[in-house]
Amino acid sequence: MTLPQTNLQLYQEMIQHGASASELESVRNAYNISRLLFGDCFRPSHKPFVCHLVGTAGALAMWQQPVPMVVAGMLHSVYLFGRFGDGDRGPTPRRRQWLMQQVGNEAEDLVWRYSSQRWNRPIQEMLELCVDDEGFGEILTLKFADTLDELSDGGPSYSVKKPIVFGLLNERTRNDTLISAVASVVSKQAADQYQSVLSKNDTLAIPFELKTSDRSFHAVETGIDQLRRGKLHQCVNKRARKLRRVA
Repeated sequence: MTLPQTNLQLYQEMIQHGASASELESVRNAYNISRLLFGDCFRPSHKPFVCHLVGTAGALAMWQQPVPMVVAGMLHSVYLFGRFGDGDRGPTPRRRQWLMQQVGNEAEDLVWRYSSQRWNRPIQEMLELCVDDEGFGEILTLKFADTLDELSDGGPSYSVKKPIVFGLLNERTRNDTLISAVASVVSKQAADQYQSVLSKNDTLAIPFELKTSDRSFHAVETGIDQLRRGKLHQCVNKRARKLRRVA
């Protein structure tokens, strides 16, 4: 099982499942938003964050979830980590209104509800919440997709200091409990995918040189410090380039 990691792979996955042109356009729009908010951001494993968002959306597409869920998968972290450039944090009214206008009320509501959840609860407690609240099942499905992408390429073995949700990789019994929960909430197909990636993580051996010390999401400032020039030097160079083009 290979999850999409690029927008093009995601589109192909959706096309193979019979997605319409309007559905593909909705997901492409969500991808463009993710580029704006996360273009310079990385997972603690140093995997580009946009790839993780695509993978999460890809899992939901594979599970044949409705398009608003796929869009929410692409944008599930915007209120947690999105770099809006407004100086605010979290799901402020202005941010929520903007995202509603971009992706619609249903997808935005899923993103908002996802960002307000606590994931350090026992899995059995979450299953009970699904019985009492059908809407929580949608949010838990988003989290299952998010976690599947994290596991799919061995992320926890690279970023060993990042806490893993659901107690994964700590005890085999917890993994078995999770697989059963995924089958109950999502589908047997999704549970089989979890079984596969967990088995691969059990035997994955990563060289020490590839492991990172980062614990969480982070942004990287572009450019090389040693090569940076002052603004005056940049202006002179820009003017010189223009003169050369004229000549």
